[in-house]
Amino acid sequence: MATVTSDAVARDESTFKSFPSGQVGYRTGSISITKTQMETAAEVMQVVPVYKGETVLSVTVSGAPLSTGADITVNVGDGTAADRFIAANATFQSAGASLASSIGAAGYRYTADDTIDITWGTEATTGSTGPVTLTVEIIVA
Repeated sequence: MATVTSDAVARDESTFKSFPSGQVGYRTGSISITKTQMETAAEVMQVVPVYKGETVLSVTVSGAPLSTGADITVNVGDGTAADRFIAANATFQSAGASLASSIGAAGYRYTADDTIDITWGTEATTGSTGPVTLTVEIIVA
């Protein structure tokens, strides 16, 4: 299992707070996914950084079709719970998609810096290459 990071994570903007404390803001990260990564179960794609004290209100994933078959499931979570926001969702099978976290996932407050990650619950046997964008709505600490 490999870990791949987006530019947003690689920049490490932990000292940058673009919104005043307590304000709602959005942080977006994009990552290009290769066919090999799609065909590897538990591949971790670190897409959006979150920082100690921030509260996640919602997570939205959008992108092109990632598999030409009915075989892939996508999880969105973090370093502690791979499916904290979205669990085993098959929306990216055979069609472009936009996928949002459930209302029950809203309000998770981070006690340490972390990343919002995409992992494959089930790998694609017919994976394709494509960009995926993850947008996180947060309350800044």
